[in-house]
Amino acid sequence: MSRPEPQLSSPGQEQIARLREELARLAHLLAQHHTGPAVPPTTNLSPAIQALQQALDRLEQGLTAQADEQTQLAALAEVARVVNSSLDLSEVLNQVMDQIVCLTGAERAFLMLVDPESGKLEFRAARNLDQETIADSAFKISRSVVYRVAREGEPVVTTDAQLDPRFRGQESIVSYNLRSILCVPLRARDQVTGVIYADNRIRAGIFDDRDRDLLAAFADQAAIAIENARLFESVTAAKALMDNIFASIASGVVTTDQEDRITLINQAAERILNITAEQAEGRSISEALPALWPALEPLLERVRREQHPLVAQEVEPKLPGRGRVNLSLSLSPLKDFDQEWLGTALVVEDLTERRRLEAQERFIRETFQRYVCPAVVERLLEDPDRLRLGGLRQEVTILFADIRGFTVFSEYRDPEGLVEVLNRY
Repeated sequence: MSRPEPQLSSPGQEQIARLREELARLAHLLAQHHTGPAVPPTTNLSPAIQALQQALDRLEQGLTAQADEQTQLAALAEVARVVNSSLDLSEVLNQVMDQIVCLTGAERAFLMLVDPESGKLEFRAARNLDQETIADSAFKISRSVVYRVAREGEPVVTTDAQLDPRFRGQESIVSYNLRSILCVPLRARDQVTGVIYADNRIRAGIFDDRDRDLLAAFADQAAIAIENARLFESVTAAKALMDNIFASIASGVVTTDQEDRITLINQAAERILNITAEQAEGRSISEALPALWPALEPLLERVRREQHPLVAQEVEPKLPGRGRVNLSLSLSPLKDFDQEWLGTALVVEDLTERRRLEAQERFIRETFQRYVCPAVVERLLEDPDRLRLGGLRQEVTILFADIRGFTVFSEYRDPEGLVEVLNRY
């Protein structure tokens, strides 16, 4: 990809070309009228014609410069459009590099960003004329130029680094045989966030002050695009982390807005309430969870009115696909940084299995504690599967005891009193 060429066929330049033709024709006619040694009166027009030609030369040069500037501005606008068309950091960096090579005609272009934690410059992208990524082993650049630009925040351009007194004796410039170098800072919020470096190791005089100014203007656009992409990357990573945390919470979590529309529902809530996120999010909670709404509505109204959390409110709705369940609901108002109410967070605990086990435990304890010793009851509670029809075959020791005079004793007692005595015994 080569540097963009100025448009040389503007209307002003076409008019200049026609005027040149007319002047040339006029000069030819004057020469034809000059037939003798005497100077004809029309010869006095020749200096005027030459002056007009010189004025046209200057005008053409000005128009060419304007056309070149317009082309650069158009290229800069296209660059801004391209680098701001994506929020993917890797894609943005490669686009920036390709546009730099296109704008300046450089052989190579490198982009280094300041690491926010260490403060050191790190290579993030490197491209060549063929829009190919340069391998790490080819990162042979003038680090002295890069560090100078990063430190001082001022662009540097040199037409031949080998002869430039500013860099005479610099080891990297000599050993890598660097010629044309162009380096500008990247700025965001008045801070140097990186450096763009372009060079040509073969030809001198590739870059000039115009390229420096153009690349500096481009760097301002690129810095904003890169910063936006980095922020987007950071936000995306944070969101992914929060999504993973949200999904891994064992309790069901449902959030609603001020209109009681569901905004988020995690996987645990989907499982507990037997509903998918696609079915729930964006819908009113009364429409998405009609079986839960009669118990939930007064709780939501109370939280909305008092703006205080409610904890462990047990309800027993009958959910589609699950039947009667035991749920514990905890509700809390969602507020922003300014403590303005945004909606409600609902935490759902599924107590169905726990309540079933508690009921089973009560049944075992109440049923067997009258007939067997407490140790046997506790063993049955620890492993209810031992309680099965047919019993368990094993060797046991049984103590048989008789109550002396029990027959006579029982004849004078009513059945209820007799059983009470036996139970105490």
